[in-house]
Amino acid sequence: MKSAVKSAEPTKVELIVTVESDDFKPVMRKTYSEIAGQITVPGFRKGRVPSRILDQRLGRDKILGQAVDDGLRAWLVKALIEQDIRPLGPPEIDVTEPPDPAVAEPGLVFSVTAEVAPPITVPDLGEVRIQTERASASDEDVEALLDDLRTRFASLKTVDRPAQEDDFVTIDLKAEVDGEEVDSVSGISYQVGQNDLVKGLDEALEGLSSGEVTTFNAPVKGGPNAGRDGLITVTLRAVRERELPPGDDAFAELASSVDTIDELRAELLVQATAMAGQRQIMLAEQALLDHLLTTLDFPAPSGVVAEQARGIAGSEPADTPQDDAAGEGDSTPSAAVTAEATKQVRTQLLLDAMVQQLAVKITPVEFAGFLEQLSMSYGMAPEIFVGAAEQAGELPHFRSELLRRKAVEVALRRAVVEDPDGVPIDVERLLPPEAPAEDETGADVPTGTGGQATAAGQARPAEGAIDEVAIDMDALMEAQSQAEDDTP
Repeated sequence: MKSAVKSAEPTKVELIVTVESDDFKPVMRKTYSEIAGQITVPGFRKGRVPSRILDQRLGRDKILGQAVDDGLRAWLVKALIEQDIRPLGPPEIDVTEPPDPAVAEPGLVFSVTAEVAPPITVPDLGEVRIQTERASASDEDVEALLDDLRTRFASLKTVDRPAQEDDFVTIDLKAEVDGEEVDSVSGISYQVGQNDLVKGLDEALEGLSSGEVTTFNAPVKGGPNAGRDGLITVTLRAVRERELPPGDDAFAELASSVDTIDELRAELLVQATAMAGQRQIMLAEQALLDHLLTTLDFPAPSGVVAEQARGIAGSEPADTPQDDAAGEGDSTPSAAVTAEATKQVRTQLLLDAMVQQLAVKITPVEFAGFLEQLSMSYGMAPEIFVGAAEQAGELPHFRSELLRRKAVEVALRRAVVEDPDGVPIDVERLLPPEAPAEDETGADVPTGTGGQATAAGQARPAEGAIDEVAIDMDALMEAQSQAEDDTP
């Protein structure tokens, strides 16, 4: 098999792949064998039907077409590895010269068009200067943490007044469509302002007193009438407000390991300062990425941007305002969505370039810790989560996401970070400690126990990353990653 680059653009490449008869022959032989085992021909044992009989029965052109389908993935992967091409999405394949049925040992030629990352050169990060806010905790930050803690120990008290935002209410709901009741529920508890039950419910409840009834129109949720406009009747049964315990020494002793409220505030100050430091790092990381995205001129592949834009548009609420240029029923993403998609794609391309050019590696311990954090966010045991992610083919996506996150940390360590007054910030003090160089590896990954979980398919990279396009090229990714890991 031979492959050659026919044309190349910054974000697109076209290959011509020639599969010679010696490469096509074993695939063709296997296809004939599989077909012979699937059909019954009088006078021949199953699996022993000669090729010429199969040609007569099914047509040689049809069998050769099946052989092409059977071998195409392997030839594609081999060609991409040979040419060191990493497609950003499913390549377009066109069999320009199919195997000739009249030839005893035919070959074929096909073209591959794939979108690829453009050339990106990460600058000398030691010359990059960015600013971020100061990491300081105020008295207001401490009081906010104290109020959050008091809220966790709050009690609910029934009150005789109209309902208002943040109250906890007990209500009955009934939905009618065209005068017929389609759903009802009684005695449910709801916090006014949550806006997660029925559209318009919060507005209907505010100002309503216990025992009163009101109606409003809203789309019906669920069932055969889902989405239809319905008449919603809400009956308010009780109003309760949250009563926080006083912030005194007794509360400090109840809610913490210290004895006085002053000691508790001191502990909360340490916590608030740490949170301010993490916010400072997050803002610095974003400032660094924004600086690089602004100063580096590289295009984003149009196909990947379009796919990302469709994903963003599909996740927006139905009542999200669209551009005036987008007509009603128009599935074309708005200009704002396309701009956001372009930024997300350029950000990932930049991060991937940083991973390569900064030689970022992750240790098995780091990866295991990252997966454990993800498992906690999904409410799953780590070993079950890893097993499910492995079965769903998600581990490479998680590995890439962790590499990108670490690339930003590596870059931030090299850049000059200052506060608004130009005072240097010691980011090393705020970032996680670097892994020992002798333990670094890009190859080892933890494996699961093979356990199954229905949430496996939900596991995705962190918000803001490009949605990975599903592509049946695991062998390519594994081979290319292994080749990088083996490079001294």
